[in-house]
Amino acid sequence: MPRSRPRTAAVAGVALAGLAAAGCPALDATFGQREAVARFQPQTPRAVLMKVPASAAPRAGPAARVCCPAVMSRSAEKARRGRFPGRGCAAAARAGTAAAATLATCLLAGCGILSSPAAAPSPSPSPSSSSAPGPVPVPTAGHPATSPARPACPARPAGFSCTMRQRIAAVQRYLAHRPGLTGVVLRDRPTGAVWRDSGARVQVYMASTSKLAMAVTLLAQDQAGVIHLTSGDWATLYQMIHVSSDNAADGLWFKFGARFYTSYFPRIGLASARYLPQAGVSGPYWGEMTCPAADLSRLINYVLTSLPATSRDYLVNQLRHVAADQHFGVWGAGPASQPGNKDGWSLEKPGWIIDSVGFAGPGARYTLAMMNSLRGQGGYRAGTGTVTEVAALLLRGHQIPAPRVSATP
Repeated sequence: MPRSRPRTAAVAGVALAGLAAAGCPALDATFGQREAVARFQPQTPRAVLMKVPASAAPRAGPAARVCCPAVMSRSAEKARRGRFPGRGCAAAARAGTAAAATLATCLLAGCGILSSPAAAPSPSPSPSSSSAPGPVPVPTAGHPATSPARPACPARPAGFSCTMRQRIAAVQRYLAHRPGLTGVVLRDRPTGAVWRDSGARVQVYMASTSKLAMAVTLLAQDQAGVIHLTSGDWATLYQMIHVSSDNAADGLWFKFGARFYTSYFPRIGLASARYLPQAGVSGPYWGEMTCPAADLSRLINYVLTSLPATSRDYLVNQLRHVAADQHFGVWGAGPASQPGNKDGWSLEKPGWIIDSVGFAGPGARYTLAMMNSLRGQGGYRAGTGTVTEVAALLLRGHQIPAPRVSATP
């Protein structure tokens, strides 16, 4: 028996093995098996077809689907009818060898291995820069699909999440175009991360935020037994916080005396407070105080971390339910964040002063202190708009409509 049949199979096996190593998809079309690849085993002179997972077998190329089945079918027909140029097994063997070579050539063309560079598919055009929606980019060989680039995450301030650092950057851009000077201090209480803007240490009129310092002093000293707040004192304290009553603040300031407050203020965070002269008033006065936003930040954090629990709970509840004239500033965090704040507004020599200090987020996670001195560059609405938008950008992630508030006595 002639040995041409094994030799023919070996030739085909070598061709198929090379195609399999190249990951040729044409094998699929030739043998009609989507999951088949060829592997040649040197120890036996024949090609062995082996099943592999579908994910490992690429689909056949167009050239293989058109060329290879036609050529193979003609070769098979000639072999069946004996139309080879020769007689006997030797001729059939030579024909089989030629068929194997034809098969290999066909498959190589189907794989694109023999294709000219001009025949290779050109990469897809880059997506249009137009804002109109377009087709989703399809990856091609060597050109994987790209997704829209995300905004770069600022490296500072450290300790905050990437999202919060992006929001802080948005606030900085916003404040660059707002009137006056604004001092801002944001604290993430669980992590201890703190961001202070460039105006956070500038002295600004406290306006009615000094009433929060008065309330903390009264509650702490009452809890310690140094003073005893009467029912009338509690009613006055409520008015001072809830509607920011100046008359209520005057009554409590003069009843206990300036020294009672000013000696205690540094303990609760007002380390840099200054007192300006007030016509008709002897000594320091709550309505003529300045401090930086950094002091207000320490004050609100004292409320949440150092004030005795009973007094803290009382004050937190009051700050979360202030009257509508104080629904700006930290209030811009939105109802879902359960904000609480003490706001201040007054017309001083530098112009309008708009301040806000408070907390927001689950468990009062964030504290925020803002002091805006308009310096004659804007009025009440400009200032309340600025501090409200800062809170919204930081704690909501976007701007909101201007607050509907009005200045009251």
